[in-house]
Amino acid sequence: MNYVRTTAMLVLLVCGSSIEPGIAEGDERYRSREQETVETILATFLNENGLDERGLPLMMRLPDAAREHLPLAVWRMRKDGVPEDACTRVLLHLMQHEPRAYYRGQAAAFLGYTGDPRVVDALIGELKHENQFVRNQACAALGRIGDPQAVDAIVLLLTDTSHHCRNNAVEALGRL
Repeated sequence: MNYVRTTAMLVLLVCGSSIEPGIAEGDERYRSREQETVETILATFLNENGLDERGLPLMMRLPDAAREHLPLAVWRMRKDGVPEDACTRVLLHLMQHEPRAYYRGQAAAFLGYTGDPRVVDALIGELKHENQFVRNQACAALGRIGDPQAVDAIVLLLTDTSHHCRNNAVEALGRL
């Protein structure tokens, strides 16, 4: 990707900093045109940087305003035909390295929709995260994946300090 195009894309991403994160999956009515533009540019940026191990550190150096759109952009790329394995790797990297809990939790949630059993261990690790949103999303993701390997870890959430985590643990156990 040439320097001018990369710079232009990053400027657009930074300008999108006031755009609200995506609404719940499936509810497209509330997505702004600007948000869609940011996600499209970000998806192009990720595609052109390979969605491989070399591109992951570069992705984490994007401005915060751009990184907030990563989980949804990667999910859309998966739905648009980008290989699932590549998208799963990016979401997994985001979940494990994103410092902001909300976007880390979003990545965990989208990993649950992949149904990929290879992410179960990483999601189990997130059940111990200090932030309740991350724990809650990881628990819900494990419930969606349905791998019995997660039962013992989810049972521990039944005594979590957050009632959201406890409720989600009950629901997740019901799915396993």
